Amino acid sequence: MSNSILDFTVFRQYVDSDYNFVLSSWSHSYKGSPWAGTCPNNRWHSLMKETIDQLVNRGAMIVMAVADDDPDQFLGYVCFERSACGVPVVHYIFVKDDFREQGLGRAMLNITGEKSFVYTFRTPDGKCLEKNGTHVPAVARRKNLEPIY
Repeated sequence: MSNSILDFTVFRQYVDSDYNFVLSSWSHSYKGSPWAGTCPNNRWHSLMKETIDQLVNRGAMIVMAVADDDPDQFLGYVCFERSACGVPVVHYIFVKDDFREQGLGRAMLNITGEKSFVYTFRTPDGKCLEKNGTHVPAVARRKNLEPIY
């Protein structure tokens, strides 16, 4: 009998009530990244809100990883979109500290359906992104996804 976190995890589509968790966790965890740039602290939250809103409004999907017995018990999420040429663009993967190093990040990455991809937000914890992905942060800055390169 396995006791993997994946045995107790369900993946579901993002709903509007997930927004505060996604915004808060993404903003807080990315702020500590050495690749986060030089945005002033007093503008950080509003900039992240605007960035996430723009990605979702242009078609990025968010898939939530939740406890199988409680769809509101968040374990993590992945935000991604697919370009017209089929290349997945992974914007962010977040896994709560208690569930890291257990395969949840890799499982969420597999949701994109491809082994190679582009990713836009880089963090020190993003080893699964760096292995098969190409870091192209400019893709997240565009109002529209195309062209990918």
